[in-house]
Amino acid sequence: MARLTDFGFTFGVAAIERLFHDKRSHCVGIKTPRCELQVHITPTGLVRIFDYKGNEWKPTKRHS
Repeated sequence: MARLTDFGFTFGVAAIERLFHDKRSHCVGIKTPRCELQVHITPTGLVRIFDYKGNEWKPTKRHS
């Protein structure tokens, strides 16, 4: 069951929280016991995902 926190909520073992926001972007954190991610959303709608080391995740190319 989901439980509200000060800046987000927990859903099972995952914690989803608002990390920061400003004029340039919004950032949400997703943390589980095995992984920690930051999701940045720009004003143009671009979504960028970073791991806990600061490495950006790039989408893989789909092969038809």
